[in-house]
Amino acid sequence: KSDSTSTGPIKTVRMALIEVFSLVIDIITTRKMRNNSGDVDFKSFVRKNNQRREQVSQGETIEFSPTARTCLLNSFILASQRCQPSQLTLLARKCLPKTIDWALGGRIDSDIRHPLCIAAALQMTFVLVTRSKSLDVLENGSGQTRKDWVRRTHKWSLAAIKGVVTSDSPYAISSMRLAALKLILALVSIDQNVFSENGGCLSPSEIVETFSVLRGAANVDEEPAMRKLACHILEA
Repeated sequence: KSDSTSTGPIKTVRMALIEVFSLVIDIITTRKMRNNSGDVDFKSFVRKNNQRREQVSQGETIEFSPTARTCLLNSFILASQRCQPSQLTLLARKCLPKTIDWALGGRIDSDIRHPLCIAAALQMTFVLVTRSKSLDVLENGSGQTRKDWVRRTHKWSLAAIKGVVTSDSPYAISSMRLAALKLILALVSIDQNVFSENGGCLSPSEIVETFSVLRGAANVDEEPAMRKLACHILEA
């Protein structure tokens, strides 16, 4: 509704949801949350010593599995796809800084930075960038410039494509690499098209590295889907 009586409550609910998003991002990036509110029913979202439990006592630390955290990230993807365009920047500023810091904070592994979690985080970033058709969503007011965040996001994407990954899930690794390739395409396209007159955020050496990775993926990658997408990008 657009009447004035609904504006206040709706705004309050929206701001409350934004704060919840911050809490969920903390869970995604640390895989833990301390229960300070008494016994809570978390069902299959809870993992403790690799076993599912239905209740967690007050004061106990709750651990979330990669599957649970991927589900949480998928909810952010859905929110990014369905929120109003005017809300994209606010959503991005609540989600992306911690997500990118987390992704670049260590090696991709089978736990804290599981490929499925990284794939979902890359997809979320891709949706935010492509829906806004701008790299402004990567500028979060933390003191670092848009250029800094674009270059960090680019670095993250390249690392997901060519990095050594320790995981027993080929599907997860494939999903992660495809998501990274799509995000790189979005970053480079917007950077070169929108900011070409004043110089893009990415340096010439970063552009050269990007096309080197694309040519390698198109020619010799073991994944047919990666070869197909890389070829499509290079031919566009």
